[in-house]
Amino acid sequence: MTAAHQLNPLSLPGPVFTFSEALEVGMTRGKLRGPGFTKLRHGLFATADAEYTDVDIVRALCRQDPHAVVVGPTAARMLAIPVPRSLQVRPLHLATSPQRRPRPDALLRWSRRSFAPADIMQIDGVRLTTRVRTWADLGEHLSVWGLVVAADHLVRIPRPRIERRTKAYATVEMLAKAADSSLRAATRLREALPLVRVGSDSPMETRLRLHCHAAGLPEPELNPSLLVPGTHVRHEPDLLWRDHGVSVQYDSAVHRTPEQQVKDIRRAERARQLGLHEVIITQADMHDDGQSAVDRIGEALHESIRKQTG
Repeated sequence: MTAAHQLNPLSLPGPVFTFSEALEVGMTRGKLRGPGFTKLRHGLFATADAEYTDVDIVRALCRQDPHAVVVGPTAARMLAIPVPRSLQVRPLHLATSPQRRPRPDALLRWSRRSFAPADIMQIDGVRLTTRVRTWADLGEHLSVWGLVVAADHLVRIPRPRIERRTKAYATVEMLAKAADSSLRAATRLREALPLVRVGSDSPMETRLRLHCHAAGLPEPELNPSLLVPGTHVRHEPDLLWRDHGVSVQYDSAVHRTPEQQVKDIRRAERARQLGLHEVIITQADMHDDGQSAVDRIGEALHESIRKQTG
């Protein structure tokens, strides 16, 4: 057996590697055609028995091309920016220098563009657009409401007890500047900006708020921190109409554990102590453009008005 056939795949830079990287560690074309390796595309391979992810693929491409940058939906997925499931699949979106002519295929979708240094970040050997630039680039892929969902995620104030950060990823002003600089989707981005709010903790909370807005309901407070009278306990409803005494909780649970049931009971008790009419919205209420959710919230608000006016 030759030295080339005795090579340990661990000597490669990762589970996904380029043809040039294989040659550098002494592999041959014949070895790469063998059962130990899988060809992913022209010049890109993976070890057959290794688990690899899309991150491993783009990391190898970034090693191969010093101008390669992960962009658009793929950058959003890597940065945990919420996008529809239809954009969480391949092809992977990358950009490179305008002078290069990469080959598109079923695995990769290339664009050619230049970036300012401030628009690029690096995570674990992968170059990708910053969160703000990624949001602006998503203007080509998302609806106005989809852009609002992504923007609400970026501008929300984190919970330091749970998350390892204290600042929002972006401000509305930063997003507005990015929208003004966009050459591809400025109109749609600007249309989304007035609908962005600080406070939503999840994409479904944002969509619920947008359904309420579209139905002409009053603007709610988002995840306010309310002190339960006579205690040191805080209650944080997803949406609150303080003047009407109405709060909303979006319940995404499909299977209820005993622990979750206890939490629900305690939450409902806190709402009662605060004198709030709590409306529980489920995923089923969000079907048909959220009509059931809007109807139930609207009914609670109108009932409050009737009681206040006698």
